[in-house]
Amino acid sequence: MWHEEECELVDQAAYNRSMDTLKKLHEAGITIEDLIELFSRRVCEVTDLRSKIKSFLLKMGARSNVRGFDYCAYALELGLKNSKALKNLKRRVYPVIAKEFDVQDYNVDKCIRTVIDTIFEDLNEEAATFFEDLDYSFGNPTVKMFLNYVADNFKPYETYE
Repeated sequence: MWHEEECELVDQAAYNRSMDTLKKLHEAGITIEDLIELFSRRVCEVTDLRSKIKSFLLKMGARSNVRGFDYCAYALELGLKNSKALKNLKRRVYPVIAKEFDVQDYNVDKCIRTVIDTIFEDLNEEAATFFEDLDYSFGNPTVKMFLNYVADNFKPYETYE
């Protein structure tokens, strides 16, 4: 348990780092308005990408009421932003999603598999076309196969409505 003195030291250190950063920004000629515009633009980009991924998953036949739907969308977002993330799901993706949604790592994998099973149990025409180059003749693709395939072939500039 932290004592009050330790909390004050941590607060003071955080305050000092914040002030140092603000001084550097001021010296570089960056105003608060510039920062607000930058953050606003960034939030819109993230929201836009996430909504496109969710629209894509829905078009492929995933159901938004399935618990892993948001996990799958977030995993794809992480993969699209950093292609190396999908190389090791257990180390780079599952812990991030688990922390974001306050669940256990193993639940993330299981729930994403449920989304994949939902898509492939009744493959619609758009999904069949999109996944035509993915070999799932042995059964539904693994989470890693699915996420990597979608991340490699997803085109965020297309409309998936």
